[in-house]
Amino acid sequence: MIPLLPTGTYTVNFQKEGFKTESRTDLVLVADESASENVALAVGSATEKVTVNATAAALETESASLNTTVNELLSRNCRSTDVIPRAWCC
Repeated sequence: MIPLLPTGTYTVNFQKEGFKTESRTDLVLVADESASENVALAVGSATEKVTVNATAAALETESASLNTTVNELLSRNCRSTDVIPRAWCC
């Protein structure tokens, strides 16, 4: 409800996010009267923008130091078969 509008002819736009805008033209307001307009808004296309920024962890490509470390750990732990299954041992 919009009170105290002067008499005259109006154009009204109805809009809501996610719906198509609807317009009504030539709505006439006269003194000392109420006016109403029923409007059905059609579903519009929903657009959403998602931006993801990520940085990959640095990977050492010049040496195999990580591979050596894993192999050393496996060799040390393979002595105890109750810790690592025999199939994993070198």
